[in-house]
Amino acid sequence: MFRITLKLKILLYLSEFSKYRNVYDYQNEIPIYPEEITQEGIARAVGITVSHVPREIKDLIDEGLIEEIKGRVKNRDKRINVYFLSPLGSNEVNKIKNEFGEKIIDYNGKMYKIKDLVEKYKFLTWLDSLNHISSEQKKENYPNKIYYTENFINTKLINRKIELKKINEWYQSAVPFLAIIGSRGSGKTALISKFVSTIKNIDTSDIVMISLKENADLDFLKGKIEEIYKKNFEEIILNRDNLIVLDNYNRVSEDLVEFLNSILNKKNKGKMIIIIREEIPVYMRFYHIEDIRNQRITEIYVRNLGIDAVREFFTNIKDEEKLRMIYKLTNGKPLLLVNLKNFDEAGLVNNSTLTPEQAKFLIDIVRERAEDSESPRE
Repeated sequence: MFRITLKLKILLYLSEFSKYRNVYDYQNEIPIYPEEITQEGIARAVGITVSHVPREIKDLIDEGLIEEIKGRVKNRDKRINVYFLSPLGSNEVNKIKNEFGEKIIDYNGKMYKIKDLVEKYKFLTWLDSLNHISSEQKKENYPNKIYYTENFINTKLINRKIELKKINEWYQSAVPFLAIIGSRGSGKTALISKFVSTIKNIDTSDIVMISLKENADLDFLKGKIEEIYKKNFEEIILNRDNLIVLDNYNRVSEDLVEFLNSILNKKNKGKMIIIIREEIPVYMRFYHIEDIRNQRITEIYVRNLGIDAVREFFTNIKDEEKLRMIYKLTNGKPLLLVNLKNFDEAGLVNNSTLTPEQAKFLIDIVRERAEDSESPRE
């Protein structure tokens, strides 16, 4: 098996961005590149400081594996360097994926081939998979427990840099609780999954991610925590340096609401994120405005996306009228945009008020553009 190195991580990471080589701002007829392929974006993705990137990049350029292009990056005033795999680099990455993808790993208590986790189920990216193996290799040195439930999958995260920045600011602060609030399909779970993926390999605290079932009660939460730690529930909640994420806080039992309220001013160590459906009544939330003022909890609202994000997501569609139609019918909900990009008619219908006819109409628009972009040009 090949050795896991920073260069390997950078190559696998950049392999996800080849489609952006020819992305244009058609108003000005110039290429516009994503911030993720700048030195800052690469550093953030692979978990190193920006100052370490140039040396790794230079070696990869000298080996002919990546190419450096100076161009315009969205929301940047000056042209800066961005990076893509070279043809030689693409061939090298394909060889790595063919070998690496056959490896079988334990993911959430089940055994999978890596290529199935990435390509079939889309639970992880190639870089996430590499990090997963790297974490397993480091367990003796970093014996932190990372526990995921099946709902925390690595879905496509669209245009959430501001929200990620706010979460990072909260994580570095002394405020113990964070409420992530948004409507169904607004991308709350994908947002927190992305945040966790950025810290899980550089933070030695425990990370526990639990999806609450409908009408979950205090016994349900106790059972999950004690299943992981085999120790006293309240001691773990109040005094362990960990990050606990509770997803799907929708309709939970009254005793769980009361318990969370009771620990707002008792938690001594660690952090807790609660992902809350915005539609639930205020009385079912476990905190009040005074708790925000007293810096015991921070609120971050996750709103639906605007037309610019829809345009960025469907880069192959240049017809503004069709883009606005997509935006109007999906209301900018990330879940629906992902369903649409995957041609998932059932997902579109089940996760919205769209009729089957409307879902099929939207899919036809996107499929037509995708086929046009893939057809050979004369």
